[in-house]
Amino acid sequence: MALSLGWRSLIKLVRRSEHACVPRRRISSASRQTVALNSLDIAGGSNTPVIFIHGLYGAAGNFRSIMKQLSKLTDADRPFHSLDLRNHGASPWSDDASVLAMAADVREFIESHDLGPSMLVGHSLGGRTAMATALHHSAVVDSLMVVDMSPETGISVGQGNGGGVAEVGRAMYDMPVDAMQTRKDAEAFLATRISTPMIRSWLLQNLVLPKDGNPHWRLNIETLTSALDSTDALNLDANGCSFNGPTVFLRGERSPYVDIQRHGPIIQQLFPRAKIRSLDTGHWVHSEDSKGFIAEVLRFILEET
Repeated sequence: MALSLGWRSLIKLVRRSEHACVPRRRISSASRQTVALNSLDIAGGSNTPVIFIHGLYGAAGNFRSIMKQLSKLTDADRPFHSLDLRNHGASPWSDDASVLAMAADVREFIESHDLGPSMLVGHSLGGRTAMATALHHSAVVDSLMVVDMSPETGISVGQGNGGGVAEVGRAMYDMPVDAMQTRKDAEAFLATRISTPMIRSWLLQNLVLPKDGNPHWRLNIETLTSALDSTDALNLDANGCSFNGPTVFLRGERSPYVDIQRHGPIIQQLFPRAKIRSLDTGHWVHSEDSKGFIAEVLRFILEET
């Protein structure tokens, strides 16, 4: 059977067999209850699927336009998927908001849809989830792009300018949702806490305002906010693990999340083939420079084709 494979496929198969992981706690489907993730999907040819994973408080729709453009640029030669992580979007809620649980969900999505080893592209929390998937479930990961997130445990999630992830979460948590009659009301409240209009607009995609009342967030705000205060929830449990597949860390030059001198050694330890690339953005790379982001994802796709 192996003889029918092309030489590129054989090389990838050998490289995946070299992935090593001896974690302190063996991760298995039996030890973590997975949830069935909602997804946005664009059909394509038989080349390696690309799966986008949003950041904290994001949703699958964050990558809708990007996927459409990439599908055109690649002549629809592969499928594209964008996931709602647990406690986000239309995916089920769970009290377990750890990245290890989210990684198990991603593995289950890939296996249940018979996608085979896939390219993961994850931003922020989605980047941590993608790293955890590659480290603990490497059989389902062909290659990895981590967008503005390092593997460091205990990394601060606040930026101190009204646009940090922690500050954003607190603003959403504190908003009296029941009193919001219109999106304009919600925008006015968030403007007192979050200075960047783009971030406010992005967050409001999660606000549901039914005609019959009962406004609510589509997110499990309480569980997600609590997870920010838990180092264990964000821990990759990467002791003894490495992923030897093609990897790119795409950082925002004006973001504090990936510092080349500080984080370079641990990145190379866990992801020996990693390349670190940069765009002139803050943390919200794909929103602040969508053209540059699309170009970098396409570059990575073409490098691995």
